[in-house]
Amino acid sequence: MLRSVMIVCSLALVGGLGYLMLRSAHATANLSRQAELGTPRMEFDTLSYDFGVMDVGETGQHTFTVRNTGDAPLKIKVASTTCKCTLIAAPADGIPPGESRELKLEWKTIQPIDGFRHGGTLSTNDPRYPAINVRVEGRVRARVAHVPEVVTMGQVLQGYPTQATATIISQVWDQFTLEIIDCSLPQVRVELAPPDQTVISGNEWTRSAQGLRFTYDASQPVGTYRGQVRYRVHAPGEPLASQTIHELPITIDVVTPFSLHGRHVDQNAIVWGPIRQNMGRRDSLFVVGRKLPSDFAIEAITVEPPVLRVTQRRQDDGTTTTGRFAIDLELPKAAGLVNCMTPNAAVITLQTNHPLYPQVKFYAEFAVVE
Repeated sequence: MLRSVMIVCSLALVGGLGYLMLRSAHATANLSRQAELGTPRMEFDTLSYDFGVMDVGETGQHTFTVRNTGDAPLKIKVASTTCKCTLIAAPADGIPPGESRELKLEWKTIQPIDGFRHGGTLSTNDPRYPAINVRVEGRVRARVAHVPEVVTMGQVLQGYPTQATATIISQVWDQFTLEIIDCSLPQVRVELAPPDQTVISGNEWTRSAQGLRFTYDASQPVGTYRGQVRYRVHAPGEPLASQTIHELPITIDVVTPFSLHGRHVDQNAIVWGPIRQNMGRRDSLFVVGRKLPSDFAIEAITVEPPVLRVTQRRQDDGTTTTGRFAIDLELPKAAGLVNCMTPNAAVITLQTNHPLYPQVKFYAEFAVVE
């Protein structure tokens, strides 16, 4: 038995040593083969290029020089680019040892930006640099730009005119004139105005500027309105400039001056939910109005369906432009089964003496259940 164990152990030891020797032989052969094939070594003259200043819409090119200082062919492929505005042409046939090739990078400026920085990633068979980045950088100046990019007139109270301004700048021309073509929102009047000096001083590259003033007549109902004003510019010695029509977006959010406040208020509704029959319910809320005339009054209140009793009490002396009205609501205990949950909410209408707001509506959401 002991002799058999010793024979088995000896065979295992010999087998293990044989496997290790075989692996070592393969590794030596691979190293030898790699030494025979050589190793590529990539060297760039530079990995970045500063083009200085360009105008929007222009196309630029730069050639990078790549050298192979190794002793095996260098292969380069384009793995990715930072945007569609950038193209890279890499040498398709590789670079033999000791030789150089050109790598061309082309880019197009799409919009003005102080810090343009684009390029791409190259994959190579140089073991030191399996991936390497090349890029171009600089500043793209605007022939024409508007500040802000969107004229937002904000929340405008219905019936109260408001104004906004915009500044049209050029980082290229020393002077230009502005021509207003039209505005898609008929309630907005657009006219030439002095440019905003804070916009000019806040942009060190601005060489000339013109201004626009927007006046909203406040005649639209409550809602959000979006449009644009179209304009063109005329620059001395630049006949093509006037052929471009520029669009400046406008957004107006017209709101009611009335808001609802209370413990169970959710936006423009008082929410009670299910109420057991014969339990009834009482509650109070406040209607607050901004910029109201001193003689503003709620003349009547109606409810549809007529299942609630509603009364009102003014909470100020009537001399301020902010009106605060307490609204008391009561669901009688004798009320029958009814479903006034959304979309069947009860409509509470305040009849007022205001010419722009003859009716103010809010809602009550509840259901009388067994």
